[in-house]
Amino acid sequence: VQKPQFIVKGSIPYWDQESASSTFRQNFAFFSYINLFWYYVDNDGIIKKYQDAYEDKSIIDFAHAKNVKVLAVVTNLSDEEGSTWDSSRVEGIIRNKATRDKHIENIIKKIIELGFDGVTIDYEEVKASQKDNFSFFIKELALALHKNAKILAVALHPKSDDFGNGQFQDWEALAKYADQLNIMAYGEHWDESNAGPIASLGWVEKIIEYTKQLNINPQKFILGIPLYGYDWNKDHEEAAQGLTYKDIQNLLAEFDKKEEWDSQSSSPYFLYTRNEDNHKVWFENGRSIMAKIELAKKAGFGGVTFWRLGGEDQKIWKAIDSLR
Repeated sequence: VQKPQFIVKGSIPYWDQESASSTFRQNFAFFSYINLFWYYVDNDGIIKKYQDAYEDKSIIDFAHAKNVKVLAVVTNLSDEEGSTWDSSRVEGIIRNKATRDKHIENIIKKIIELGFDGVTIDYEEVKASQKDNFSFFIKELALALHKNAKILAVALHPKSDDFGNGQFQDWEALAKYADQLNIMAYGEHWDESNAGPIASLGWVEKIIEYTKQLNINPQKFILGIPLYGYDWNKDHEEAAQGLTYKDIQNLLAEFDKKEEWDSQSSSPYFLYTRNEDNHKVWFENGRSIMAKIELAKKAGFGGVTFWRLGGEDQKIWKAIDSLR
């Protein structure tokens, strides 16, 4: 029996498209899929392009020429100033048959128009009461996509029990219809939280343990792995600043610091002082990323997906290569 291929996916965000697509073009041989982060859904179920997003067809054509599939990401995060993940926007669509049908039709139209291979539904922070409606929407969307020979991936909130943000997502129900379930296994600490690892190894292990209690083929799961970091100012109550690995290298050089390793979380970090304020930076590097890829492999997952390409640690390509 031929072993299924271990999938590697990467996301290209519109706000750093040049750097992210350049990473992809240089390392295309590692990828099976890319996600293009260009769209959100409006209140009427219509797919809208982010104002600053440039629908660069050449990325799709390049990927296809290299045998890489391309998925369009659709979110419930509009690009109005100060907007957040919007539950009511999703509820209005999935509760109502006419709007739901229109939404599904709109998704199909958009992906056929640009030649996408499918869609990644990234609807976040939806109310728990919408669980059945969300599952039903995914079922109907999957049927429509499959009829058009297109793929459906769903982004999942990380969880290790039935509590937390992702209660509207019934993993077993979604697995019946979606082709891939991308677990966003990051955000253990985030910009508004206290300082800490983005995705400690133990935390990711608990999420993987949870998947084993479910009646789901592990091949359906794609483990989301963060490539970024945060800089927390320990002396001021303010949101941490998001950084790429490249930004972090610049900081290390500027303050003449070295990366340190926290063995408890298997995560790199460092401390520095600016204008008498103490800062702590937690991030991901080749070593911490490799450890997570190995977890996904050991669990029999279908693959991994990186959030996000652009400015990442170049050592990750060696790490992936060593797993082939």
